[in-house]
Amino acid sequence: MKRRYCNPVTLACTALLLIGLIGSVLVARVNRQGAIDSSDEVLLISSPKVLKRMSLGYSGLVGDIYWTRAVQYFGLLHSQDAKGYKLLAPMLTIATELDPRLSIAYQYGAIFLAQKPPNGAGQPKEAAAFLRRGIERNADDWHLYYTLGFIYGLELKDYRAAAEVFAEGARTPNAHPWMRVMSATMAEHGGDPATAHYMWTQMYLSATEKMLFENAQKHLRAAEAQMDIAQLQQTVDAYTAESGHAPATLFELVRPGYLFRVPKDPTGHYYVLDAKGRVNVQRPEDLPFLELDQETDPLSYVSKRQ
Repeated sequence: MKRRYCNPVTLACTALLLIGLIGSVLVARVNRQGAIDSSDEVLLISSPKVLKRMSLGYSGLVGDIYWTRAVQYFGLLHSQDAKGYKLLAPMLTIATELDPRLSIAYQYGAIFLAQKPPNGAGQPKEAAAFLRRGIERNADDWHLYYTLGFIYGLELKDYRAAAEVFAEGARTPNAHPWMRVMSATMAEHGGDPATAHYMWTQMYLSATEKMLFENAQKHLRAAEAQMDIAQLQQTVDAYTAESGHAPATLFELVRPGYLFRVPKDPTGHYYVLDAKGRVNVQRPEDLPFLELDQETDPLSYVSKRQ
């Protein structure tokens, strides 16, 4: 019996067709308005092993497709202020199992996972574990260490772990010099507003995805306001202690020289005093990551949606 051979072009076209089909059965039922019903979310092919066999040797390409779909899925839900991202972690896992060297999926996918809803899935521990797997497979990529240190420091508030990760990443080839600086800073001043400001600045400058850029920009504004508020509150307290009474407004501090002028927050509005004499912003809705933690320290501001 004569053995039949398939044309290489036919094989390639078949593989690409399968890849297209694989990429099309990923996420959720979408209604005519483009909204996703979370109750209908289902990952039709959830096994990386099955997908790898179906990819006919094109697993790296399928991994890229899954990463692209993960970004699209996250972006659509984010635009709708979703409260959950059920399929995000499974899609990222599949993408990186198909292509273990897909560093961008680890780096940015972990940030999507770590941020609190509606800016992310609110899974910082899972994001850290995901990055650990990425580092095992891409130990020479200092960006993954940076992102992991970022999550430890700003999301999990584990400054010791953050310092260790930054130090480990600083030893990788071509690591940015500020990795060593961040290691020392986390070890000594992990919880300081200036440290958070510096880290969000780096994220802002390095972000290539629009959603990450905008998110970092919002956090950076909140961090700037946080530092301003702490400094202004110290000035208000000093005036109160020396004059024997609290100021009615911040403008009252200009004439005696406590302030050269009343500063504006990063959104362009003057800082104000509330009824209890605490410095605050006029429009909190413009700085959604800024919140006064009144139960602990009146100078302590925490993130609503990190």
